[in-house]
Amino acid sequence: MSERPFALPANSTETVLDIPVPPSVNRTRKVNWPGHRDYVKWKRHAGFHLVANGQRRKAARGLSRYELTITLDRAKCGLDPDNPIKAAIDLLRGLGVIIDDSPQYAERIVIQWGEAPDGCRLTVRSVHS
Repeated sequence: MSERPFALPANSTETVLDIPVPPSVNRTRKVNWPGHRDYVKWKRHAGFHLVANGQRRKAARGLSRYELTITLDRAKCGLDPDNPIKAAIDLLRGLGVIIDDSPQYAERIVIQWGEAPDGCRLTVRSVHS
């Protein structure tokens, strides 16, 4: 047995991004212009947030196959845990961290409550064949 049984494989990369809680898919996917404006504003704010805290520069780029863990801070997120994930994944696509969110690229997506200093933590791991 390995000394580090839960360690990432040597050929794996991991990116951790702390962002504000994404908006609910319920507000962004309907014909809801105020909700759409809030979504666009959130994406811009989240991008600036990552630049300001230095995480954008360190983020992986162009991951084709990946695992994603979305951690939401229960105290800062008043949404059902499945509602903010679409905006979070769209942000990763927009930033170029992942190529796409289709089944051939997304190996695994986990949503959990836990420690997320800014409300939402995205942990993206490259998966190599």
